[in-house]
Amino acid sequence: EKVTVAGSGGAVDVDVDGVIAAANMTFTVTGDQNVTLTGASDSFTGSTITQSGTGTLGLDLTTVATSDFSTATLGGGLKLSGTSAADAVIGVKSGTTVTIAADQDKDITFDANDSSNDSTLTILANNDVNGADASIVTTDFDTVKITGAATRVTTIEKLDMSANDAALTVESTNDIKVDLTTSSGDLVVSGQKVTLTGAVDADG
Repeated sequence: EKVTVAGSGGAVDVDVDGVIAAANMTFTVTGDQNVTLTGASDSFTGSTITQSGTGTLGLDLTTVATSDFSTATLGGGLKLSGTSAADAVIGVKSGTTVTIAADQDKDITFDANDSSNDSTLTILANNDVNGADASIVTTDFDTVKITGAATRVTTIEKLDMSANDAALTVESTNDIKVDLTTSSGDLVVSGQKVTLTGAVDADG
């Protein structure tokens, strides 16, 4: 089954949550305008997402679960506007910007699923990743930048970029704090106030 979304005349937000069964589904985006596909992670499981237009393609997940978008070019980014009921591993292509737009209380792992040595990831931590079982983890990324919210304190329980000794930058124009351990390669912190409460293991 195929769904083609044309972005023409203005930006388009297409909500597929609960409407389209995604098994063997192909989403193709065309046109010269930006397109956002909105739905639960399950709405896209098993599907192929292709950007063939000149606008950007973004995904907005209304619920978060293990899923693989590591082959999708998401110039419009990946937005987590929902939460996860369990720990989740999300495949994300190098160069993607992920926005945490809802508080998370589980482990969220972002996996580049590649073998290159220059994979990058930007995370806009606009909301907390906080709780007894909560952390941001990356795999197969070599450079990670985490930016805190501009208008509120951001709390992250744990940061773990140790799987690839990723170089990590944590920055914020407002306060950002990490309650437990921070593990990475080279570590840079900058901003108004960055608090690393727990142990720091920087192996770069």
